Amino acid sequence: MIKKAVSGLIPLISVRSTDLLHIEFVLRGLFPSFNVMSLASKHTANEHQPPLYYSIGNSKENTLNDLYNDAEQNEYSVIFINHDPDPRLMECGELVPDEKTIHQMLEGEIPKKILKESVAYLKGLTVQHIKQTLSLCSIYYDQISVESIRKTKERLFIHQTGLTRIDSSTPFYFGGNNLCAWVAENKPYMFADVDHRLVPKGVLMYGDAGTGKTEFAKYVAREWGLSLFLLDVNSMLSKWQGEAEHHLNAALTTLDKESPCIVLFDEVEKLFMDNSENDTSQRLLSKLLWWLQYKTSKVYVVMTCNNLEALPTELYRSGRIDQLIKLQGLHKDQLKDFVTQLLQTFGVTEGFNEGMKMVGAKMAQSKTTSEKYFPQALVCQWVIEYLQSSKHGL
Repeated sequence: MIKKAVSGLIPLISVRSTDLLHIEFVLRGLFPSFNVMSLASKHTANEHQPPLYYSIGNSKENTLNDLYNDAEQNEYSVIFINHDPDPRLMECGELVPDEKTIHQMLEGEIPKKILKESVAYLKGLTVQHIKQTLSLCSIYYDQISVESIRKTKERLFIHQTGLTRIDSSTPFYFGGNNLCAWVAENKPYMFADVDHRLVPKGVLMYGDAGTGKTEFAKYVAREWGLSLFLLDVNSMLSKWQGEAEHHLNAALTTLDKESPCIVLFDEVEKLFMDNSENDTSQRLLSKLLWWLQYKTSKVYVVMTCNNLEALPTELYRSGRIDQLIKLQGLHKDQLKDFVTQLLQTFGVTEGFNEGMKMVGAKMAQSKTTSEKYFPQALVCQWVIEYLQSSKHGL
């Protein structure tokens, strides 16, 4: 946004920054063809480059009026950092270095083979925070790697109401060949410098509880090597006017900065229950729908629901997500493979037939709605009961 504002010769621009030591460095990286200087040095402008001025803090009322008129008449821009809200200033968000600047900062500091992915993870941080992240990687993890950069960044800088990082580790994923192949084929788009329209946007998975919807989000995050976040919009509701909207805006901004990443909206139908007279909830939903439609960041959205009929169709229309997938659980023909793989994650190398016999007995007693499909979570519980009954691990 700030680049468009400067190229459009907006007279007065407002940005926020917690890193006042590197303001000029960041602006020079963003605008290499401009002569970037403090507003206090306005008289020393270079005739060979268009000027771009910046000022930290508030400006006096009369000075702001005169400055606006002069900038408009002489076609230049002034960027104010941490100025109080003012209708004469165009708000352009937070000032952070662009990818090219981050790339230049990291060259020679980290292994070349991880440079591109590291830039993607550090995007959205200030220069000061980037330096802190790299310094603490060695302390926390004894090395600088893509994984240590990701974990250190999350440890230091992600503290947002309604947004929680989820551990994506899972013993194994049993989702079918088609889903796993799709995940493998689309991974490069999350890291390549491509048109944002080619980047996968998201999926809505619906079906009975325990059929593996949330596990899919963990699987994608693990396979793509990305952070997984849970966005809980209901937790953002507040009795204070405007606070819920602020929390949601901040959470979505954080996700955009964290991209590439995965975000999980679990049991999304709860957002649409009994909200017809709740103005705050409706505003939150409108904001969320707008973000899903127009985001250009590499944030892959996994929405899950148990009851598709409870959702408005505009939530999962084309342009907001890529796929609508129904999960029915494990077909009875898949049970043997599933149980065998699950037992192996517990270190079991024999006794598979006994485990299947118990699962078969549980199937016969089961009161699931289908005779052919069984929730993964339910089969997992049967396997655990078998292991406990056989005193496994003791």
